[in-house]
Amino acid sequence: MARTSYTSLATAPEPQAPTFHYRYGLIALLLVFVNTIIYYQVYQLASVDQDYLFIDLQKVVNNQGYGEQGGNLDGLGNHFSCPELVSSSRIGTIPFALIDSKNKNNDATAAGQVITLPKRRLGALYLLATTTHGPVTSSHLAITYQDGSISSTIIDIPDWQVSQAKDIERLDLMSCETNHRGINGSVFLVPLYVDPAKPVSHLTLPYTSSIGSFGSTLHTFAITALPATPGGAKILSMWATSEFETSGTAEFELKWFRARVQNTSPRLLARLKISIEGAKVVKQDALHRLGPGQIAIVRLAVQVSSSTQPSLVTVSSKSWLGVQTTVAQDTFQLDFSNMTEYTQDEKSLRQHQAPQWLRDAKFGIFIHWGVYSVPSWSKVGESYSEWYWWQLMQRDSPTFHHHRRTYGEQFEYDDFIDQWNTSTFDPYQWLDLVDQSQAKYYVFTTKHHDGVALFDTKVWQADYFNKAKKQGRQVAVNDRCGNSVSDFTTIEYRGVSSLPPRFWEATRGMDPYSFGYNHETSPDQYASTTSLIHELIQVVARGGNFLLNIGPDGNGTVAAPMRQRLVEMGEWLARVGPSLFEAEPYWVTVQDAATPSQPLVFTTHRQGSAFYIFCLERPVTGRVVVRAPVPLHPATLVRLMGDPLREHLPWKVWGNGRFIIQVPDRVVEIGKHAWVFELKYP
Repeated sequence: MARTSYTSLATAPEPQAPTFHYRYGLIALLLVFVNTIIYYQVYQLASVDQDYLFIDLQKVVNNQGYGEQGGNLDGLGNHFSCPELVSSSRIGTIPFALIDSKNKNNDATAAGQVITLPKRRLGALYLLATTTHGPVTSSHLAITYQDGSISSTIIDIPDWQVSQAKDIERLDLMSCETNHRGINGSVFLVPLYVDPAKPVSHLTLPYTSSIGSFGSTLHTFAITALPATPGGAKILSMWATSEFETSGTAEFELKWFRARVQNTSPRLLARLKISIEGAKVVKQDALHRLGPGQIAIVRLAVQVSSSTQPSLVTVSSKSWLGVQTTVAQDTFQLDFSNMTEYTQDEKSLRQHQAPQWLRDAKFGIFIHWGVYSVPSWSKVGESYSEWYWWQLMQRDSPTFHHHRRTYGEQFEYDDFIDQWNTSTFDPYQWLDLVDQSQAKYYVFTTKHHDGVALFDTKVWQADYFNKAKKQGRQVAVNDRCGNSVSDFTTIEYRGVSSLPPRFWEATRGMDPYSFGYNHETSPDQYASTTSLIHELIQVVARGGNFLLNIGPDGNGTVAAPMRQRLVEMGEWLARVGPSLFEAEPYWVTVQDAATPSQPLVFTTHRQGSAFYIFCLERPVTGRVVVRAPVPLHPATLVRLMGDPLREHLPWKVWGNGRFIIQVPDRVVEIGKHAWVFELKYP
């Protein structure tokens, strides 16, 4: 019997265990899905709509600062009487609830009062305030948290009668009528730093002068808080600038705006982007990071249009997975129209502003050279040598007697013109020095008081602005131009105890007290490189530019001490450049007053990617101690700028909030002039 044969059939292979890459792909896909859901639920739903908390000041007010029936803001019977200060007010997007203007007391003049805050986490805290006989500077407003820690904001608020109030950009403000018809004063929105991760307890006001003492007094009319929300932010204000440019293809024109944004979340916000409903945003300055509680100003260029409708402005943040989520929205009345040409009318000229390139330049070189460079004399430390002709006209002045002794009674100032030897004048050598110094711009005296013009032009402000605009150039004029119109304030040969209200430029020479060359000045009398670097740091940290002067002699030669200072400054700046040239002032405080033996100054990178601590003296005991609230991330990397090894330095935060950087001896020895520590964020 034959056997039945069977043919084997192919069977399905045994299932293989998922590979590592397969598992990883599934997990990554699941994480993206979960992250998107969580990000939307937590951030999108919790960030845009925010409730305001109005802080009760009834127990701390002690003066009547506003009201239609009376008041005494300044000790002289002057007070605010505008309708905006009745029961409610608003600056930018922040509303305030005021005490009734009819109340005898509606103004808390700062005298150390303790103000109870809601026992919760706050994302932001704002004062509606002003100052009289001001400004009020270096005053600490301290927020105490429920764990006992404290964070302070050092305020610098202009006087209520400050001139050029419309040019102030570091604070939002409103103009308010006073009891004197036609005279207005300014009321400011003053943000205070608060850590959104900690429940607060109370706010302590500083001690300022009392009413009637005619000293600087801080007046607080109302306080508004925002609760901390995950992924929350607030657009405080938005405004147009006078800057225009054409698109890359020259098909349309762009108008620049600025937006002030605050992170009210306990989490870091990354890669912020601003959009405007009904408008085309063509360019935007990058803002990579915005720490909890921090404020930044973002520049954006919008295509010019005829639209003047209220516009919904949206700020979005991108997660590490690339999800772009809305964190803030507010409506603003924005004008996207092109600006007409400037006229000689001062109202028209006042619309012009200092361009961004000048604000970003930070460091410039001033050059004084003229007929006065021939005699090149003044009494060291007492007068400017470039004012030789003016001082010569003052009988019995030191210059008058020096001139007679040296040149005789018949020698006139104009006789120096024949002695002014310009044959060795080499502008390329001057510009090489500017390059070596790392300065970003230079200024040349076109005509001084003696009337000798080195630049022949009759073009003035309106023509200058209009022609520059047609050529795509951004220009500026200082406040030495004869009329009341200018783009910035000049601070000459002195430090600043308070921040100038608007953009400013500090200028001085290396000579103890002269811009023009003074042959009486000995080499050891010139300012040291270290002192000049410290002045540059202090100016930039306060939002200004530092314009350092050199004065060539009559032949056009720059004295050796001046050349040496410029070269040494350039060598130092080459190591630490981003801490100044890519930085902005830190809005919470310019400096740390907690360690007077170790003065510290702060700046922050304009893109939010880093924070800088300038130690103006050699670090002692192997560490730097910072009391001021510093923006930190757990993965922050700290190093000394200029360290060839780029060593990351250990750091920690103590329970009292102090930030400690450990600095080994090797790193200390690297530093020179000023030690700059970079805090780099992930």
